[in-house]
Amino acid sequence: EYLRRCDRADLSEQDDLKCRPAWFNEQIVAVSKCYKDVAKLGKLVLTMFVGLAYRRYIQFYWGSRKVQGAINNMALILGSVCDYENKTELSVKLQKDLERYLVLVHVLMYMNISPYIQEKLSLPDLGKRVMGIDKLLTEEELNIMTYIVKPGHAEAPDKAIIMPGAAGNGPMNTVLVWIQMAFDRALAEKVICAHHSEARTVSICAQFQEHLCDLRGAMATFGFMKQFPIPLAYAHMMQVLVDCVCILCPFAVMYEIDSVVVSKAGFREHDPWATMPLTVFGVVFITYFYQGLLSLAKVLSNPFGEQIDPTTGELKDKEFMINVKQILKQTRCGQFTFFNSAVDAPTCCITETAAAARLEEAENAKDGDY
Repeated sequence: EYLRRCDRADLSEQDDLKCRPAWFNEQIVAVSKCYKDVAKLGKLVLTMFVGLAYRRYIQFYWGSRKVQGAINNMALILGSVCDYENKTELSVKLQKDLERYLVLVHVLMYMNISPYIQEKLSLPDLGKRVMGIDKLLTEEELNIMTYIVKPGHAEAPDKAIIMPGAAGNGPMNTVLVWIQMAFDRALAEKVICAHHSEARTVSICAQFQEHLCDLRGAMATFGFMKQFPIPLAYAHMMQVLVDCVCILCPFAVMYEIDSVVVSKAGFREHDPWATMPLTVFGVVFITYFYQGLLSLAKVLSNPFGEQIDPTTGELKDKEFMINVKQILKQTRCGQFTFFNSAVDAPTCCITETAAAARLEEAENAKDGDY
């Protein structure tokens, strides 16, 4: 029948396409047309989805770096103004507490937003050695934090007030208050700015307060962005659209390739099976990129990850996630440097009173007084 129809066709006018079965020309061409229209829409909305997800990823990444910068700026200010010649018990304790609180607030932030840190750390774990600090939370502080997160599950601190909704940012905000209070006490006890002029002290206090407010705002932004994710319905509709494109793709690719081959080689000469490898390759290529881009967009829309692999204890698709663990380590290294660089600073960097105190301490140690 195909040969008979082909014999009747005017091959001089390239009517070879009409030699194919009627159902092929009538039904598959409709599928091919539908595929082209759906694919155009799919490319547009999928590109928008990937762009939106990547923009969200960038916001989370630079937000993490902004928090890191604010913490390191505060560590820089504190490390440069601490009076390390003051060896009293109170001075040493306040210096360690300020350093510890900066580490603590950073860890608490990621415990609130990162599934990986949530899996690795809990509030009781902060009473142990974390990030190079023996006790990130003292027993008293741990009791306060537990009461903030779960009122009634710990001994109520003196004058405790239950605040609804405090479990989210409550611990972080509490530590920020502690940082400011510890800074004020260190200033009053001459642990910091002991050898600075009044104008310089006012400037340092203003800068520290500014960085503290920037830190609070940057940490709060993560909570706002987590509460406003990409709509789930949008992701589901994208999945349906991409699935439709992938289902129609084999028929459309087969029709287009067969039409090109028949129009060039003629119906009698062409071998339908000869184009099968190219057809399969085209279908796999298109399906891979549509489904791959959709999966990439879903991953990027959750920069800190969602699920933990029970076999490895690591985040699924961790290669695409923001490395929270590395950011915490980098910030801790910066804090350690800032807090300890001034301990053995050269003489030219030290005020005369501080230099005299250091010289006196060295002479006493030489004489064996202590």
